[in-house]
Amino acid sequence: MKRFRHLRQLAIWIFIIMMSLLRFACFAQNTPPQPASSQSEERLALQYFQQRDFEKSVDILKRLYKDQKKPYLYSYYFIALTELKKYDEAENIARQMQKQYPGQVTWEVDEAYAEYLAGDIKKAERHFNSLIKKSLTSQQSIIQTANAFRSRNLTNQALATYEQGREHLNDPNAFLSDIASIYEIAGDFRNAADTYIKLLLVNKQSLENIKGRLQFSMVQDIDDERATYLRQRLLSTIQKNSDNRELAELLLWFSLQQKDFTTALTQACALNARFGTDGQEILQLAKISWGNGDETTALNALNYLVKRYSNSMIGQDANLLRTDIQYNQFVNKATVGNEEKKTLEADLRNSLMVNNERYAVLRLSRYLAHLLAFYFDRTDEAIIILDTLVARVPNASHEKLELADIYLYTGKVWDANLLYAQVDKEMREEELGQEARFCQAKLSFYIGEFEWAKTQLDVLKSATSRLIANDAMELSLLINDNIDPDSTYSTLKLYARAEMLAYRKKFNQSLALLDTIAGGLPGHPILDEILLKKASIYEELGAFKTADSLYNQLYRFYPDGIWADKALLTRARLLDHKMNNPTAALSVYETLITRFGGSFYADEARRRYREINTVKPAIN
Repeated sequence: MKRFRHLRQLAIWIFIIMMSLLRFACFAQNTPPQPASSQSEERLALQYFQQRDFEKSVDILKRLYKDQKKPYLYSYYFIALTELKKYDEAENIARQMQKQYPGQVTWEVDEAYAEYLAGDIKKAERHFNSLIKKSLTSQQSIIQTANAFRSRNLTNQALATYEQGREHLNDPNAFLSDIASIYEIAGDFRNAADTYIKLLLVNKQSLENIKGRLQFSMVQDIDDERATYLRQRLLSTIQKNSDNRELAELLLWFSLQQKDFTTALTQACALNARFGTDGQEILQLAKISWGNGDETTALNALNYLVKRYSNSMIGQDANLLRTDIQYNQFVNKATVGNEEKKTLEADLRNSLMVNNERYAVLRLSRYLAHLLAFYFDRTDEAIIILDTLVARVPNASHEKLELADIYLYTGKVWDANLLYAQVDKEMREEELGQEARFCQAKLSFYIGEFEWAKTQLDVLKSATSRLIANDAMELSLLINDNIDPDSTYSTLKLYARAEMLAYRKKFNQSLALLDTIAGGLPGHPILDEILLKKASIYEELGAFKTADSLYNQLYRFYPDGIWADKALLTRARLLDHKMNNPTAALSVYETLITRFGGSFYADEARRRYREINTVKPAIN
């Protein structure tokens, strides 16, 4: 709180200086050129001022001001005098400026301000009230007087000027934006928010400006007090003004800022139904929700669009995005039953029947091929689908990469390598090209060409994708860490074969080979990799308790090993997402954060640790 108080004070100070400079800018064009020596002294005075050495600054400014009486110099001179508590002198130069430039309320406010600082409160108050009353001749005069008060941080006087001005003009909605700004600078968020809402009710063009001001205020909301208040005020105001589109849009925007996607969807659908919007805001909401892990809200939004816009392009886009989400849910599921596989296959085929856009056909076909190959083991069908696309569609790089994966899955190593190389060449500067290059390196690893794999991995360590760069680093470490005492790779070749068997879902063969390696080589550095691989296999098989035990063993046996941080994260993910035990996962995340704060996996651990610990405020 001290930090934000300091920032607010700093903001007020800067505001005062800027307002002072702005109000004198109009006089600058009438000021005659000054000698070089005077300019040098002026720069020195301002330098002392910026360093808050007001004594030295005043000595120079007093001399310069006496000769020139420039409004620009006056601003600094007046502030420096008040900082030194020389209020009589400040009051005196304010009166001088009134004589020099009559008719400017600025100098009169400064005179009253100096009286106030000197402690003559009653005199200052009478002076303030006189200036407010004097301003009630025109809207321009009211604004000038209020701005003069604001430039000296006289918040109450500025508000009184606007309030009396509204009464005089018989317009209760006048100056709302200015009043809200005063409350905001003073840190009175509740009154600022109420005034902004009132402004929006009478001026719909103010919506974007209000969003910007509220977004700035939310940055300072360290305890969610402001967000809670604004949410309540928006909801209650919308109930009384259900036909106000801008209020609904503001609540939609605010809900997105707060990641309250459920409320955001309610507002987006209300906007769509009541005002006939084109549905784009709902599609965008679905994308944002999905990107933030709220798949339920994303699917609800897409279901709404598919039903409402079944015969339009946005309906097709929504249907495709819905398929994207469902497919990703499927491939990331802990266990998948036969009925689920059949349902997804039918959904993909149906989507292909209704989508004729090139990008949709390619993506859906890729999903279908992956499902057929890796979940049904119908590799021939999958290869036919992708082969057809690759032959007919230029630069079908994603499809080539999927086809290469399936070739590798079936054991057609050289066919896979050829396609990986093609994608690498076609998309060399893109992340997809880096992914293909890593697949080539992994393939080289599988077949025992470790030196060539290391060459490729060394390049990928600087990949633009952090994930690919990290994967390359880990595979390189695995190779370097497991050279046999005779400088050969005989043990690593066996392990690589076991890895390839696991990739091809020949899990029993892979586990048997891993056990053979471990049993024959007690104390070998590859034993931690074996534990990690076995744990991942059992996790894929759905044997979560066994996997959890193996991840735990890996960390306990090798707490300082190269896979300790990865073992912690994979175990935490398993407990969190597949074993539905976030409480146990929390402890593992905490260990990772504490012991391996600089790890690649630490950011994810911190994010999820905060999410588990965070309880969202209730919506009243």
